[in-house]
Amino acid sequence: MTNSNLKTHLRNESILTSIIQFLGVGIGIVSTIFVYPKDLNLYGAYGFLTNTASLLVPFISLGFGSVLIKYFPAVRQDVTKKSQFFQSVLFHYLIGIVVFSLLFFLSFYFVKKSFITDDIYFQRFYIYVLPLTVLYVIYDLFSSYCINFLKLSFPMFLSSLMKIYLPITFLACIYGFLNTSLFPLYICIFYLIALYILFLYLKKQDNFQFKLSSNLSHYSQNKSVYQFAFYSILGGTGSALALRLDSFMITKMLGTEANGIYSLAFFISNSCYIPANAISLILEPRVAALSHEGDHDKLNQYYKKSASIMITATILISGSIIFGLPILFKIMPNHDKVVLLAPALVFLLLSRIIDSATGINAAILSYSKYYKWEAYLMLLMAGLNILFNCFLIPEFGISGAAIATCMSVFLFNLAKSILIYFTLKLSPISSQLIWILLIGFGLFVMFYYFNFHEDPIINTLIKLTVFNGSFLSIIFAFDLNKELKEYVLDKMLWKK
Repeated sequence: MTNSNLKTHLRNESILTSIIQFLGVGIGIVSTIFVYPKDLNLYGAYGFLTNTASLLVPFISLGFGSVLIKYFPAVRQDVTKKSQFFQSVLFHYLIGIVVFSLLFFLSFYFVKKSFITDDIYFQRFYIYVLPLTVLYVIYDLFSSYCINFLKLSFPMFLSSLMKIYLPITFLACIYGFLNTSLFPLYICIFYLIALYILFLYLKKQDNFQFKLSSNLSHYSQNKSVYQFAFYSILGGTGSALALRLDSFMITKMLGTEANGIYSLAFFISNSCYIPANAISLILEPRVAALSHEGDHDKLNQYYKKSASIMITATILISGSIIFGLPILFKIMPNHDKVVLLAPALVFLLLSRIIDSATGINAAILSYSKYYKWEAYLMLLMAGLNILFNCFLIPEFGISGAAIATCMSVFLFNLAKSILIYFTLKLSPISSQLIWILLIGFGLFVMFYYFNFHEDPIINTLIKLTVFNGSFLSIIFAFDLNKELKEYVLDKMLWKK
């Protein structure tokens, strides 16, 4: 693929991925407003199961999801080596699945008695942690393989179908058409079907096959592969603990209903990060390739551009969410309970803005020779988040969990950015980034305290229109985000 074609493909794939995610989130928002608040306990139990599964994925995969992305560029052109490499990755995934399954059954009654609350949903649903986690792990493997070919949109499309399937199943359980006790089973069935479809897609794209090999000797950096995998386990586990454990702690300290409310806030905050996440994911294999080639100049360009584009989109959507809350709360069921998510949502959105402002620092550090520090910092972040949660949740409830996440994300990204600057001489900071932050913050404060109309609904709609219009107009007028402007004008996103 030529450089020009690569840029075009990166643009198209990131935009397509964002569109698919936005469609999924659009459906998810409707469900969040009208469906999930109908039974916050069931939704909280679902959030517990999915967060627990996500928490366990990096450990069970033995770090080989990151190995697949980092070392794939070195074997991509050789069909034999590529096949052998994937076989060995698959072998290590299966080892992780077998070990986890044994540990789960051996510790089942101890964990259920010692850590699971007396809530009826959790007593029924805990057994489903095993199959759901295994399905998550296999889906992670297939998705990582797709990323190597810069084909993220299709697995994202399958994931987005869950946004349709979940609320339908949720309502069917609430209204008695399906057995509520089997709700997690219905989720597992969806992932089984999705995995089969994804397997057929990969088989068509790259003659994908299930063959096992425990041998990595064909690859010259055998030792470095296992070393990288080990630190990926540490980093992935730390990340999951830092970003997912709050759901477990809220459930344990405050109950399933509180976790249901927090899950709603978490879902809404994630919507503002969709474009940024799409850019970050689609650039991962490119960052791995550039790191392998040692092209730091090109890495620095991607670093700065990614930060500018990611922060623009994140601020735009975050502002729209905050200004739109009055309308959102008016139409949601259980208004008196759901309104409690507002303070938590603000801090969760702030954490996403911080993530966006630091660009693709996670990928740059993970695929550099300093990847060990990513694991160390992630474990430190996890420890801080657990400590913050222990103190803040009892004091401030779900808002305390959001504050803990925001503080941990800020310290983590600050440490990563400093480390990358002093080791690789790369930085996401540019004059454009600073101006985008200042303009976004200034406009938000100005319009937040200014009322255009006495009617709250009309006032909200005017604020949304004026904020978005003003922000984008200033950004484009002063060329603060040339790549985004060029895309809007139907030019290439990454045109130099």
